[in-house]
Amino acid sequence: MGPCLSYGQNGYVFGLDSGPVTHTQFLQENYSSDNFAKKAIVFQIIDLYGNFSNVCAVFALPNSNMFSFIMDKVREIDQKWSVHEKFCIIGSVTDGEFEPATVENFLNNNNERKQWTHCEDYIHILKRLRNLLIDSSHAISMMGLIYLTSKYDNLNRKLRRSDLIVKDEMNVESCLNLTKEDVLQALQTIRSNLKE
Repeated sequence: MGPCLSYGQNGYVFGLDSGPVTHTQFLQENYSSDNFAKKAIVFQIIDLYGNFSNVCAVFALPNSNMFSFIMDKVREIDQKWSVHEKFCIIGSVTDGEFEPATVENFLNNNNERKQWTHCEDYIHILKRLRNLLIDSSHAISMMGLIYLTSKYDNLNRKLRRSDLIVKDEMNVESCLNLTKEDVLQALQTIRSNLKE
């Protein structure tokens, strides 16, 4: 997302690195595009079963102190939504930006309630594990899988070359292909044969 400004309620201008300012302040100050935030963060309320999802807040991220800013916004949203009788926020899920333990410790120590759970979504966990294979120099590595697919036709038929030689580390499909049931079974068969 490129830098952008938006006008909100009560005449505020959003999207500046320093945070929202009044329209009058914005006109009086000499802001340049260097003052615009480069990223935004979207908060969603999602139920445990995935039946309900609604955007509850969007903020321009400051170019520094992002962790503190995001944690403050999480607390703010938690307090705002906790007054609704039909909602009980039990925690948060991110796309891999922060370590779960760091977020949990921060929120449990700096929040009114002491039971906050934070985790990463499973796609980013899988991609992180796959990327470890790419970067590994051990026997269990992407190069090891490439060797096995060249040696064993059964595995070669199940994995595409593009799944093993990943050009885009954010590619979800190639990551999921590495964990397909038939690929795992082929690897287990190879492992059993090597032990014999």
